[in-house]
Amino acid sequence: MPRRALGLLFFVLLTSTAWAGVTPAPSTSAAPISSTKAAAREAFMAAMKLYEAGDYAGALSKFSEAWALIPVSTVRLNIARCQEKLGRTATAWAEYKATAADAKVEGKTKVETQANDGAAALEPKVPWLTITVTPSDALVKVDGEGVASGVASPVDPGARVVTAQKGAKSKKVTVVVAEGDKKKIAVAL
Repeated sequence: MPRRALGLLFFVLLTSTAWAGVTPAPSTSAAPISSTKAAAREAFMAAMKLYEAGDYAGALSKFSEAWALIPVSTVRLNIARCQEKLGRTATAWAEYKATAADAKVEGKTKVETQANDGAAALEPKVPWLTITVTPSDALVKVDGEGVASGVASPVDPGARVVTAQKGAKSKKVTVVVAEGDKKKIAVAL
């Protein structure tokens, strides 16, 4: 059936139910999608206003809210920018790199380029922390996140809490890192 005829048939069917006083039932699947999009858009717009006002923590919260609703690279790019403005260089760098990967999959070359540029600009500023633990099979965490012993890990600048644990033995050490640092520490249990 030609395209025009299909369109006409659809129009006739749609209008004939309205003329008969019958309204089609609303789509149950479309309502949540449109309300989710609306909520994400609202959170995104609120985040943009906060960002423009210099409230990067507030903007990050709203961008994260939008990301939780609809995870797309354009939102993640703004999350990376907020993290950067908040001085969390390692977190921002990781977000930029993840954004570039997301944007590539989505076919958003402009966002991919912006994210790659952001990551490249931050890379020399990212602090790296290498923790060597004795015994070597002890569990190692930085700020509660597991890391591999003897492997350089990117961390945000500031005071980082390193915890090493094996069985009942544990030890906590606070290490202060600045932008661009490449620190190595040894922790013995």
